[in-house]
Amino acid sequence: MDAAAGTSTIGFRLQDQGNKAVNYGLPDSDSDSDSDSRPIPTCPATLTITDLA
Repeated sequence: MDAAAGTSTIGFRLQDQGNKAVNYGLPDSDSDSDSDSRPIPTCPATLTITDLA
């Protein structure tokens, strides 16, 4: 993928301890059925990260 100077492309994957995951903004891959990526939300998002260790 070509991007103009000064721009970036990001994506991320959220996965819980039960190995359920969702991808946002990542390129799709035919080798992994869970790889279907959703568009990155345009609204503000709040993530709470809890360290259970």
